Amino acid sequence: MFHLDALYGNENCFSDRLLGSHYGAVQGTVILACSLGGALGPWLGGFLHDITGSYQSTLIVVQLFLVTSAVLMWVLKPGRATTNPH
Repeated sequence: MFHLDALYGNENCFSDRLLGSHYGAVQGTVILACSLGGALGPWLGGFLHDITGSYQSTLIVVQLFLVTSAVLMWVLKPGRATTNPH
């Protein structure tokens, strides 16, 4: 439910922008962000619940990450690729 990764699902946007040998590094970074979000998200959600006594703050943080992800998908939309000669 709670991920600390605004990049998940945007691999196609990155692959259009970073062609060739850089794609593996980008994919690895995205997977690392997803793993960290999956590991730290539930802990942070529980921590915020313990501090505030409700899940409202956790849901606000989730909404902020969703908005960030939507903005990144809009900014990095496919089709803006430049050719990489190497």
